[in-house]
Amino acid sequence: MYSTRGFTLWEIVIVITIVAILAQITIPGLAVLTQQKRSDVIATQLDDTVRFARAEALRLNKGIMVCPISHWRGTYRCAANNRDWSRGLMVFMDVNNDGSYNTDELLKITRFESSSLATAVVSSSSMRYTINADSTLSPTNNGYVCFKLDQLINNHNYISYVMFNSYGNMTYCRSPKDLQNSECALCR
Repeated sequence: MYSTRGFTLWEIVIVITIVAILAQITIPGLAVLTQQKRSDVIATQLDDTVRFARAEALRLNKGIMVCPISHWRGTYRCAANNRDWSRGLMVFMDVNNDGSYNTDELLKITRFESSSLATAVVSSSSMRYTINADSTLSPTNNGYVCFKLDQLINNHNYISYVMFNSYGNMTYCRSPKDLQNSECALCR
């Protein structure tokens, strides 16, 4: 009697074909999920930075400025006349109340890391925000500060919104169901 061990060539070809078909089905979905998580990370970074700025405003009893950053000649600066927050944001204490950043006023820089993932375009209606000494945000639009996160994923725009009310509480609107919410509609 023969004792057979191993697999025939046909069995191996069939298994490889099945694995290839399953990979073609699942890999694009995983890529979309990975890139959508990038928006989640940016939303968390925005929330952490606003919470930090609010805590510093209360601790120092002074207004704290939050602005988009630009990188110029090896140093970070507030991006002048720019509503593109894609590189990240800077938190500084405006000691001389001139509304602009001086080198001795820096409190924190939050960078949105670029990677092989789709870059998220982060935009807002204002060029900078102030966290007042009572920890409220200004200026607000209808009582909210809105950031729009826009990513191009598999030739489709994936848009989500990060909203802060004037007291710094965050709402993250990312699913179509969230975007139907009347609160999320204020950012559109």
